[in-house]
Amino acid sequence: MFTDYDFELENICKTILKKKYGTVGLQFPEGLKRYAGRIAEHIERNCDVQVIISAEPCYGACDLDSGMGIDLLVHFGHSSIPSIKIDKPVLFIEVRSNLDVLKVVDKASRSLKGKLGLVTTVQHIDHLSIISTFLKKKGIGTVIGKGDDRIAYDGQVLGCNFSSATSILNEVDAYLFIGSGNFHPLGVALTTQKEVIAADPYSNEVRDIKKIKEKILRQRFGAIVRAENAKNFGILVGTKIGQRRWALARELNKLIKDHGKKALFLTMGNFDPSYLQSFDVDAWVSTACPRIAIDNYMRYEIPILTPVELKIVLNEMKWEEYKFDEILEPCEI
Repeated sequence: MFTDYDFELENICKTILKKKYGTVGLQFPEGLKRYAGRIAEHIERNCDVQVIISAEPCYGACDLDSGMGIDLLVHFGHSSIPSIKIDKPVLFIEVRSNLDVLKVVDKASRSLKGKLGLVTTVQHIDHLSIISTFLKKKGIGTVIGKGDDRIAYDGQVLGCNFSSATSILNEVDAYLFIGSGNFHPLGVALTTQKEVIAADPYSNEVRDIKKIKEKILRQRFGAIVRAENAKNFGILVGTKIGQRRWALARELNKLIKDHGKKALFLTMGNFDPSYLQSFDVDAWVSTACPRIAIDNYMRYEIPILTPVELKIVLNEMKWEEYKFDEILEPCEI
């Protein structure tokens, strides 16, 4: 039915029939939504159930649609987060890629030097040992790190957690990221401060993340400068499971007020700047998904900062100490 990915349709139907679920919800990240119709049709035909598809944006396993009124949620494209306990039936379908990754890895190997840390998303996690063996034959040493309890697999990185990369920081000279997009390798580069090469098996493109990193740092420095005269801060707290960093939000609230400024707590599920236009605020501070401030900064009329950037604004940290925001602490359920 599909060639690029494994959607585990047999496993899904087996689970539905065994548990006798009646209404099943499907949730996809943007890149996989084009498959939703065919998957829904297959499940309805083979399981005799009602299928409902979530149209909400979805960015990770922390981003489960809880308002669908269903018996089972089938969540595609992400692995479960081991540290998060879920009290409703959720079946995580990781959607492993069937692409041959060695072609682009071979292309990347021509510019690789020293010992490499291998990192990827869950789609290509099965390929890391194959890649390691392949590079070893070319005389390139590799290390695959183990992440914290938010990470399901060795070598896996999330958009909010790069502990698999930092765990081997002192063992490697650079990192090779296998996968699509720039955000994950950018996060590795900003977190580790080491060279990162991205090998994209979908486009067969090899990218050095250095220029992208420099561009993002200029943007972030600009946001910090724009927020230097802010007097009223809005602290944004995500309501999605795995993003509720209330302890951090309270810490930042105290810090802001200790500096003689004002702060408001605001909660949001899906972050949309149009929801925030009516508030009397000079700058936002997002404690939710780290991608919000980085990916969507152009959509906000006033600066939106990460917690680290707020501390730089308040002279609690220096720009030279800049680091990427990660979710490393337990989140409140």
